[in-house]
Amino acid sequence: MPPQLPPGATCPAPAGSAEGCRRAATDQDQAPPPVHGSLSARLSPSVAPFHSIDITSMVITALGGNYSFNFFCSFLGCQHVDRQSELATHTLLAPVHIDLTSLSFTFTSVLSVRFVNSSAGVITGSQDLTGTIPITVSGTIVPGPNRAQLRNITMSEYTFPVPPSLLPPGVTAASYIRLLPTKANFMAGGWTVVSPADIHGDGSVDGMDLAVLLSDWGTAESSFADINNDGAVDGAGLAQMLSSWS
Repeated sequence: MPPQLPPGATCPAPAGSAEGCRRAATDQDQAPPPVHGSLSARLSPSVAPFHSIDITSMVITALGGNYSFNFFCSFLGCQHVDRQSELATHTLLAPVHIDLTSLSFTFTSVLSVRFVNSSAGVITGSQDLTGTIPITVSGTIVPGPNRAQLRNITMSEYTFPVPPSLLPPGVTAASYIRLLPTKANFMAGGWTVVSPADIHGDGSVDGMDLAVLLSDWGTAESSFADINNDGAVDGAGLAQMLSSWS
């Protein structure tokens, strides 16, 4: 028995044959869209070296992007789909706290992803797709006087499936595989000044900070509890913390 076409497929192959279609049933295309976005973050303490960053909101939007696909091709023709991506928006769903060991950060969080697309060819119309996807975001921090840049912001590659109802006849599955462009992605802005005695970076100097200082008492060099940067956690740091008590 000759191979059968997938249900609903239209392929201008010779009668009784689907082999020409099966040989080229997949296609891929890529386009680097322009990117813009906004991000709210707090660096602690108020000057480098920072020991933590809190990212409270983040929205990254990729604009534009034209995609062209050919499905079930044979030597007589293809099912052709042109897609225009109006936007793809990535929104952080929950605040993120990151302990820093250097001027770089990486975190994985669930982002809400929204695609708005239109298509023409064997399927026409507009699509508005929304889903939640775990995405890893990385970047580096470039400090300046009362300002910082978050540079080299990258997002891990992720796959966004297209609902079957939006696929052309005979196509059983299709996905967007997306990777944020990695060149010249940065965000700049001021940060909230936090007292060095606010070890937790929560905006107040209180018993939680005192507990950390006492637990690190006598520690030298790199402890976050060395709030006056004199190389030791001792009475001088305790006096500074008490004078900043809130």
